[in-house]
Amino acid sequence: MVTSELAPPIEATEAVDDWGSNSTLSVIIRFHQGGNTQFLDEALFSLALQDWDELELLLMVQNATSELEAEVEELAHRQPWRVPPRVRVLSVTMPAGADGRSRLLNRGIATARGRYLAYLDYDDLVYPHGYRTLISRLRSHGYTWAVGGCLKARSLSAPGHWYVVEKTRLSKGRSAIKNLCAGNSIAIHSYVIDRARLGDFDIGFDEELTRGEDYDFLLRLATRHRPDLGVIEDVVCEYRMRMDGSNTVLDCQATASHEAQREWSHCLAIVDRRRHLLRWSVTIAELAALDSACDALDAQLQQHRAVIAELSATTTQHSDLIIAQQAHIEKLEATIAHEQAVVARQAATIEGYERVRLTSSYQAFEQVCGMLNYVPRPVRRAVYYLLQVSLRVFKAPLR
Repeated sequence: MVTSELAPPIEATEAVDDWGSNSTLSVIIRFHQGGNTQFLDEALFSLALQDWDELELLLMVQNATSELEAEVEELAHRQPWRVPPRVRVLSVTMPAGADGRSRLLNRGIATARGRYLAYLDYDDLVYPHGYRTLISRLRSHGYTWAVGGCLKARSLSAPGHWYVVEKTRLSKGRSAIKNLCAGNSIAIHSYVIDRARLGDFDIGFDEELTRGEDYDFLLRLATRHRPDLGVIEDVVCEYRMRMDGSNTVLDCQATASHEAQREWSHCLAIVDRRRHLLRWSVTIAELAALDSACDALDAQLQQHRAVIAELSATTTQHSDLIIAQQAHIEKLEATIAHEQAVVARQAATIEGYERVRLTSSYQAFEQVCGMLNYVPRPVRRAVYYLLQVSLRVFKAPLR
């Protein structure tokens, strides 16, 4: 279906009466003036690979000719869709030379009928599991919007094709929201919004901005609704940066024109003034404070670990000293046991000598007693008495 959208945008709340039974994801794809249909074909192919089947595609084309409208519609319908989505190609008229990126999004928002809303530039990609991952988080945790990880793919051109030279993370972990206070760190196609939970939030983009419009939108959204960051480490999309300068971002332009620099400076100055006037929600402020507190606690933890390591080394030294002392004590005990054994042997030797000596004395006494048998009895008794008194040991019966 090809529709020319030239009338003022209608309110999204007028298009849908009941969000409860609505599980459609509306993907607004903006095709800027002078866009490349080859890149658009690749972006649509990435959508055809999604494992979320309830899709509505809104291809917003700036100043589309009838030929371009037909080409865009043919690109959409020739993709290998598992379940054919509802496709609308809408032309948005802009003055010659004007940048209509914000208006393209606003017309898409006004036309979208899905409860869930996502944005995609014609030259970027969404990975096959991306939308299911984000919508599953919204359904299970009740947040207004869910954010996934994004890769920056830097590409160079070659005859007939482009090739990627580097892929890096656009934002890392939960610091994405904290860093949002200082600059845009969330790609426009890395999140999905649940419109049923927006309340009275103005979901439109500022059409005065031709640069930084997505950052301005994110600042306003983050101050009103806390995002789900449960899958921020899961890469769900790819932000393609062409290093030949055909992207509008200054990072891709080695020598940006004065006009481009002036346009960026003008728009970012507007966004910066608004950023300082925004009243950040407590949850976002708490999240940033908590992140800073975690950094401080991590530093303290490292200090404690260093102290523990030092104490452990000291304990090891003391343990080694105790072991050495115990070994010395055991050596001394062995020496004492040896000396005691020597003393015992010497005592046994002395006792043996004493027994031999006493035995010899006893035998001599026996001989004397035998000789006394041949002397008169009174003399014998006197001598025997004297011997007993002298020895006080031996007692031999008188014969």
